[in-house]
Amino acid sequence: MSNKKSASRKLKQGEELFTKGDIESARKCFLTLIDTPYPPKEAYNNLGVIAFHEGNFRDAERYFSESLAIDPTYEDAATNYAELLEIIRQKQSVTYLPEEKKRIAFLCLPGLESFLGDIVDFLKSRYEVRTIYSRDLQKLSKAVEWADVIWLEWANDLAAHLTHREGILDDKQVICRVHSYEVLDGYLPRVNWAKVSKAIFVAPHVLDIAMKMYPTLIDKAKTAIIPNGIDLDKFPYRERKPGFVLAVVGHVNHKKNPAIWPEILHRLAKIDNRYELKIAGAVQEARYGLYLEHIFRHHGLEKQVRFFGYVNDVARWLEEEKINYLLTTSIFESFGYAIGEAMAMGIQPVIHWFPGAEILWPKKCLFSSVEDAVAIVKDTNNYSSTAYRRFVSERYGLDEQCKAVGELIDDMLEHGLRENALSVDTTRSTATI
Repeated sequence: MSNKKSASRKLKQGEELFTKGDIESARKCFLTLIDTPYPPKEAYNNLGVIAFHEGNFRDAERYFSESLAIDPTYEDAATNYAELLEIIRQKQSVTYLPEEKKRIAFLCLPGLESFLGDIVDFLKSRYEVRTIYSRDLQKLSKAVEWADVIWLEWANDLAAHLTHREGILDDKQVICRVHSYEVLDGYLPRVNWAKVSKAIFVAPHVLDIAMKMYPTLIDKAKTAIIPNGIDLDKFPYRERKPGFVLAVVGHVNHKKNPAIWPEILHRLAKIDNRYELKIAGAVQEARYGLYLEHIFRHHGLEKQVRFFGYVNDVARWLEEEKINYLLTTSIFESFGYAIGEAMAMGIQPVIHWFPGAEILWPKKCLFSSVEDAVAIVKDTNNYSSTAYRRFVSERYGLDEQCKAVGELIDDMLEHGLRENALSVDTTRSTATI
């Protein structure tokens, strides 16, 4: 096969991967093509488009220039390059005076604001910020009237009410952050998405599920994926070793799939009766509380299980209880803060393979059967505290989350949400260590 035909096939393969949303694989295809004696102009243009999607305007400009150097009449590259230069020009022309500090109101139902603290603190250094965690419609309405940007935390009843209230959100930039229960419990159709400027999803698999369940409800071009962030300073790292203490962090309810806990501990105890399970979380469903007490006693494991109830300082508890493994058996998570927090401390996670888990967490830490979970714990050679900490630091550091939020809000305030030909697509990748 000639080099030209081979390059054509490789180019087509890369473009198909890009269309499917597999950006990293597409990038590798195009990079391979430009590392040849006669690189195709299309490969440089496509790399420019990817760089543009990622906000890397410097690389985008370089790639479009290379494409046009090969063929100055190449219309796709010329159009993309011209649009890129216009966006750069607009960014450089916008200046804010200190007295024109923009105003952001965070609105959330009381008790559901636990994921907002770090983001609010970060944005206070750049904007005027108010937080209204209330059901009081008068307070909420006053905050909306005051603000330039409205942040609706959760696409729940509050978001539904405000987006359907006549005129209240007119001329406002509105962000709605979606976690997962709103998607799975049917809340999304209750929200008037025409009033939402940008929908932030905390994970790609949650966005994918939302688009499959409600394909015409939300304009995908008006969505963004910003993963949750972990303040690494709050979860001190140290080198840890395999051991016999497993922990569960989370309230005891059907979502956490607690019926698997006795099965896993029972299998481990047959191998070595030093294995024990410590549970930090309130028993929210009496049926599970009764069942767990009964079945642990039935297996003769009551001395190897301890319920601590709700724990306020998780990092301190994990340290004081000398935890070796963080076990999570949830049937679904949009993220799983306890997993990331334990990994940040160097503790190995043992994670039930819920939908999307392979995108979020290391595949070698996932199990889909009790036997697999036991095998992960037994395989002491794979225990690597430094790898767990590095994984969280690189993917879920709080600084990266805050930076992404800041850039999104800056762009909304500077440019609005103007449509452009290079619309952003969702990237997906399997998580690895």
